[in-house]
Parts: sequence; C-alpha cells; structure tokens
Amino acid sequence: MKWFRRLKNWIINKRKKTPIQIDIKKPIGEVKYFVRGEIAKKLVDMWESIDVKTLGRQKSSDIAWYIKKINQNKERYINASNQVEMSSGKSIPWEVIAVLHAMEGSLNLSKQILNGERWNKKTKLVPKGYGPFKSFEESCLVGLSLKSAPQEWTIQNTLYYMELWNGLGYRRKGKLSPYLWSYSNHQEKGKYVRDHVYDKNAVSLQVGCAILLKEINYLVD
Repeated sequence: MKWFRRLKNWIINKRKKTPIQIDIKKPIGEVKYFVRGEIAKKLVDMWESIDVKTLGRQKSSDIAWYIKKINQNKERYINASNQVEMSSGKSIPWEVIAVLHAMEGSLNLSKQILNGERWNKKTKLVPKGYGPFKSFEESCLVGLSLKSAPQEWTIQNTLYYMELWNGLGYRRKGKLSPYLWSYSNHQEKGKYVRDHVYDKNAVSLQVGCAILLKEINYLVD
C-alpha cells in the first residue's frame, strides 16, 4: 500500500540523517554549581593526596613523554582556548584542552578531542556525524560546545568535567575512573577496553587526567 511505502521511506531517511552541526556562535552551556556535596569533597581530597604510582606495565617515563608533547603543542591549545572564548564568551582553560586531547587523541594534532578520530573527516565513532573541520582548533571549538562547562574551573569542577567527558560508567560500577586516576596512588584495576566492554583486570596505559594536571601545574582559585 502507498501509505505503508511512504512510512517505510520516511523511517529509512530518518535513520540516514547525521547529527545537526553545533552553531559555534551559541554560548557553551553553563552549570553554576557544576559539582557539589560529597562528590566534590572527595574529588578535592583525592587531588590533595594524589601522587605518582605506577601499576603493571606502566612506567614513570610515560608521564614525561606526555608532558613533553603537551609543551610542544601548548601554543595550539592556547589558540583553541582563545577561539572558544571569542565565540562563546567563556574560556575553557588551555590545560583542560591539552589533557582531553592527550586522552582522546594521544596529543596528535591531526586528531580531535571528541573521540580521537582525524579532524578532517566526519566522525564515525560516538559522537557520530561531526566534521570534517578546517583545523584542529575548529574541531575543539565544536567539540567543546557539545557539553556543559563550569563557570568556575575549581579543581573539583575540572575533574568532574573530565570524568563526564569520558562518561560515568565507572562511577556507576562503584569504581574510580582510570580516565582520571591512572598512574596515581588512587588508581584501581579495571577498565573499559572498548565501548561497553569492561575488563576487571585491565590496567590503563594512558596517564590519567589528574596526574597530567598536576604535572603541568594546573592552578585554580
């Protein structure tokens, strides 16, 4: 029947659509009280007591490699931060951009902070359908527009923002996220080795956000 074919075609076309591109002129979402209560207190306590501690095949020299690359790319991260501020009126600290890029793109400037795919191609991984972009900075501008950001970059807000970037899967399991705490005295065994697949014995070989922030002397009010 004609009505059935029309409905079928509508469903097929609906599924083919990619996400609407973000208007980069629209202000980034703000959450005045980004994180508070017991979660905020625990994040501050863990930050104040953090120290480098390796586990399994982790090596302290891995941290030095990350810091060297961040310093090499620093000007680009500052440029990306400035572009976000000019577009939205709010700035994402360059250190936050650098650390997220370390986690998602291994500090390779041909890759973006959304999910580590190349910024000059449309994303195929979650989030799908974004890009291609004209530059690394533009990919940061759009990527950082997808999530709400704190008004104040206190350490608890910064750490929680980064945890949200990766997802709250570990928190729901009652586990500390290696995305934050890998290579520190707070890390635990257990890691999502790919989307939705958790290995309780896996150890992350990515230096966690918190240690990277400490090593680049991230300062907050």
